[in-house]
Amino acid sequence: MTRRGGEGETRWRRYPAYKESGVEWLGEVPAHWDLVKLKYIAPIVNEKLDEKPEEQPYLGLEHIESGTGHYEIDQSIDNVDSVVASFK
Repeated sequence: MTRRGGEGETRWRRYPAYKESGVEWLGEVPAHWDLVKLKYIAPIVNEKLDEKPEEQPYLGLEHIESGTGHYEIDQSIDNVDSVVASFK
């Protein structure tokens, strides 16, 4: 959608065509958008650490739902017993 409107007015014009995104919570997206998995367009910039830094939260792959990317955790993680990667 593109923005248009006069002073103090905000209206959005619809794109001419839409398509299903294939992601339930997202729904339709403009037809001219490319649908690409994040792992193919965003490089991973990380460093391996022996322990979790105190000032950073821990997010394990076990907390990310496959296919949707939803963050699923019901408790805080205090101790990590494996190699940790710090991502930027």
